[in-house]
Formats: sequence, structure tokens, C-alpha cells
Amino acid sequence: MENNLYSPRTQVVPFDPTEAERGWLEKHPVIRVGMDPAWPPFSFFNSKGQLEGIDAEFIHELEKKLGVTFEIVRADNWAKIDSMLRDKQLDITAGTAFLESRLTYAQFTRPYMGLTMAVITRTDAPFLIGLSNLKGRKVAAPREHITTLKLQKDYPDLELEQTETLADALRLVSSGKADFTVAGLAPASYIIKNSSLTNLKIAGVTEYQFNPCFAVRNDWPEFVVILDKALDSIDHADRLQIVDRWITINYDQHTDWRKIWRVVGTLLAVGMTAFLVILIWNRRLALELAERRRVEKALRESEQELTDANDKLSDLNEEKDHLLGMAAHDLNTPLTAIIMGCEMMRIDRAVTSKEGMATLTDIQRSAERMSRLVRNLLNLRAIEQGGNWFKMQPVNLSAIVTTVVDRYIDPAAQKSIRLEFNNPSGAAIRVDGDKDAMDQIIDNLVSNAVKFTPLNGRVLVTTSSIGLDICVTVQDSGPGIKPEEIGQLFGKFCRLSAKPTGNERSSGLGLSIVQKLTEMMNGKICCEPDRTAGACFVVCFPRAATPPLALA
Repeated sequence: MENNLYSPRTQVVPFDPTEAERGWLEKHPVIRVGMDPAWPPFSFFNSKGQLEGIDAEFIHELEKKLGVTFEIVRADNWAKIDSMLRDKQLDITAGTAFLESRLTYAQFTRPYMGLTMAVITRTDAPFLIGLSNLKGRKVAAPREHITTLKLQKDYPDLELEQTETLADALRLVSSGKADFTVAGLAPASYIIKNSSLTNLKIAGVTEYQFNPCFAVRNDWPEFVVILDKALDSIDHADRLQIVDRWITINYDQHTDWRKIWRVVGTLLAVGMTAFLVILIWNRRLALELAERRRVEKALRESEQELTDANDKLSDLNEEKDHLLGMAAHDLNTPLTAIIMGCEMMRIDRAVTSKEGMATLTDIQRSAERMSRLVRNLLNLRAIEQGGNWFKMQPVNLSAIVTTVVDRYIDPAAQKSIRLEFNNPSGAAIRVDGDKDAMDQIIDNLVSNAVKFTPLNGRVLVTTSSIGLDICVTVQDSGPGIKPEEIGQLFGKFCRLSAKPTGNERSSGLGLSIVQKLTEMMNGKICCEPDRTAGACFVVCFPRAATPPLALA
């Protein structure tokens, strides 16, 4: 999946409101809009007090399509804008992240773009692998921004200093009063370039993604549907023109991209070397196993010698697992650097030819595929060693399924596959489990369904209630699972006769990890054998027994 500013959300369709929707718009000719007053290049007020930025231009496009007037309401900061929406002093807000805590006063459109979140620090600081490296450091972050809220929830031990704006947070880092800040690549790059903060750099990309939506007051559900239709009708070329007017401002014309390509090539060489070492070691283990069998046959009468041979094989297997874990962990650093370099090149528009963009996309997809394999290896090793790395609590399963389905809309569209989500209850469904582990389970099932479904096929994801359990069903229209292969389905490194339909690759680890994570959270998973077309996976979790806790 690509999460960048230039990926269209859905296929463009003409804006065609119903009679009831036209009547609603006629009754509401003026819509009050709020935006972050200091979040360039998305939204900010210029020296003349006029609103500018990407979100402002999207508002202008929607105004032309809907035939209404959007009245811009100004406030001092984003926290005030959010409070005004809660009190219905505003009708909608732009550039807003989906949060469960906001569902008490707002509904959300589908995301209209994606934004990679990065760690920003001074040029003399080291590069980072992930957010866990921020422990013990002082982090500056703008108040009530989605990233700040996530940092407070996921990393409660961080020393966090909240600021009014992202620019204030960047200035604290630049002056040495804070060590890091976490922000979107696009707004951070814009502010750094236009505020002359020359001693700052991007130290790493994070697992966070910000997918901005329009938040609508919760007593206007009709307007959410109307806005989604209008957003879907904005042409991809028009979206690119809006973004390019702001993201490409003042990029460095003298960047030595040849040096960057050399670094990328070096990192790829390091990765290939590590995998070759693993292959050679596995070959050595195979030879050791053959030798063990020969010794076992020749010395069948000597129980002590056979025991010694078994102990040696066990030690070698542990050594292999340790080497695999070390290699997978060490690959995180070059893979993170490759993905970050591709994102920066895409934002700076340094590659302009179609061939160059295709090559850049291939590099990024290959790095992301390697990163997923590394994460699977690390997760499998942690599970097999009995590590309890997640926290059980009530989570919104329907929101997780929605997020995963949105993640695979574009990959499915590339194969003309209809990816649909059917949530009959139409409401939040809570189960006991860990949010990240749940996301990984649903992601693996939906990814496999898209991978094994042919062109013009269909993938249907459905939630249902069965007794005290909540179940998610993923049905594809691919070749299905042969009855004689059902018993091998959840084996480690197991590959069955069915092949991906778009030349995708499979490590054979996904379903093994899915089964282990599901069972660790007291859940159940199976593949229904009665289907005549395609594969149908059903995963069930116990319904949450306690009421949901409000987010801070």
C-alpha cells in the first residue's frame, strides 16, 4: 500500500446528488468551516488574514460542486477549532483525524489523502529506527493534534511538551529546548524550508499514518454522504495540481541524488548479504541433519551417542533461530532508510519522468515487502519464545476492519477487484484484544484475499454476532483451498497449490502468525470447507465484557 499525498482515494465518479440531498443543500446555503490556523501547507492565514493551503483549495473545489457558501470561522489554535465543533459553533472541520472520542459529537468522511509521519530532530543527532527510541528524550508536539494524542496513549512515559502550533514545536527542537518532534513529512518540510530552520533533519519514519477527513457535526449525517460523493468526484489530476502548488515550493535544486542512489544501493547490498548468510547457514544445518541421520542409523545401539547428537542438533537450531532474529532486526535500519528516502524523493518531486517514478515505486514496494517479511519473522520469533508483547483491553473491531479495508482499496482496484465491507449493525463492535494484533490479523486475511483473487473478482468482508462472539468473515473469489490441504493451512512456511493471481509473493508465514495471535487472545479461526468458489476465512473473538473507556 502506498500512503502518500499523490495517491487517489477512490475511482473518480460524477457528482450526482439525489433529490433529497439537493433539498438538504438548499436548506443549508451557508456552512461554517473551521481549520487549523497554523498548519502549512494544509491550512494557514497569510499576512492579509486570508486562509491559504491545500485544505483551503479542497474547500473551494467542494464549494463549486455543492453550490453552497463555506464561511471560514477563525480561531487561535486547533484545540479551539475542535472545541467549537463539539459545541456546534462550527458545522465541519477540514484536515481532521478519525478518533473514537470524537464520535460523541462528529461523524467523518472518507480520507481524501494520506500523510506519512516522521521524527524530526537536529542535524547533529543520530537517525532512529522507531518511536521506542524516543524514551528518555524530550518531545515537543502541538496540542490536540492526532500524533500528540497517539503519543500520549502509546508512550505515556515520554517527556512531552505541548505547543500551540507545529511551527512552535519545530522551533523548540531547533533551539535545543526539545530533542524531537513527530510530524507529517509535508508540513514539516514546508515549515523547515520557509522558516530557515536549517539545523533540522528527518531522522526516521514512524508507524503512524495521518489520513485527513472532514469532520461533520453529528446531527448532520446527510452531509457526510454528500461530502463523500463530492470528494469522489474530484479528478486525480486536480488533486495533483492542488498538492503540487504547495508541496513543491522551494525544494533544493542542488540535491546530490546520485549520492542518495549510491547509499540506497549500498543498503540493498547489505540486505542481500544478510539473506545470503542465512541461506548458507540453512544449508549447513541441512548437512548437519543428514549427518545426524547417518550417525543415528550407524549407532542405533548406542543410546548415549544418539542423545548427544540430538542435543547438538537442538543447539544448532537455537543458533539458527538466534541468527535469523539478529538478521531480521538488523535489516530494520536499512529498510527504514530506503522507505524514508523514497518518500522524501516523492515529496520533493526530484524524479519527474514516468520511468523514474516507476523505478522509485518498484524500490519502495520491494523495501516494504522486505519490511513485512522482517516484521513477520520478528513476530513469529517473539510468539514462539512466549513473549507477551500486547495488552488486552476492549477495542473497536469494526473500526479496525474499516481501516484495513480502506488500506487495500487501491491494491484491489489495480486488479479491478471489488473490495466490500458489510457491517450489518452499522455501529461500533467491541471485543477483548490488542488493537495492533487485531489489525495484523485482519490485514493478513484481507491481503491474502486480494492476492489470490483474479482480475474482476470480488472480496467481501462481513462482521456478525455468533453467541457471545463477534466474528469477521473474509470471502474471496479465487481458486479456494483444496480439502486435502486444509490441515496444512496454518503451518509455518507452508505454501499450498493455489498461487497469487497478480505475481505477488508469499512467505508462508502470515496464516501461521494469524492463528497464533488469535489463540493468544482467546479467539478462534477456521477456513470453511463448504464453499464452492474461493476461500472463506472466519475469525471470532469474545465480545468485550466491560464498557468502553473514553479516550483522553
